[in-house]
Amino acid sequence: MRRLATADAGFEAAFATLLAGRDTSAPVQDAVRSIIAGVRAHGDRALCEYTRRFDGMDLAPETLRVTPAEVDAAVAAVPETLRAALKLAATRIETFHRAQLPRNLALRDAAGLHRHALGGAGFGRALRARR
Repeated sequence: MRRLATADAGFEAAFATLLAGRDTSAPVQDAVRSIIAGVRAHGDRALCEYTRRFDGMDLAPETLRVTPAEVDAAVAAVPETLRAALKLAATRIETFHRAQLPRNLALRDAAGLHRHALGGAGFGRALRARR
């Protein structure tokens, strides 16, 4: 696996090569749809089968669940500075995406016309008026 960093010389060319190699054709999309349908229909069994097929790792459905003790141990292993940076990033991401949520607006003008506007940033607005 090759790791790309924006500070590396040649990053732009390497990133362009990576993007150019992506296959977004219909057969790939069909394969993805099939995998999603398989997991929806067969749950953890399908997930384990796809993991074995694509990642070469054998899992069993009963090993997929992470216990609270395992979560606590993993969290404790993360340095506090990294935890703080992750919390800050999560807050910023959530704030950004909340600002994009549609907002409903209701107002009544001087003539008594009641208007409802539905939408938000990046969304079309529908306007309904009623007396």
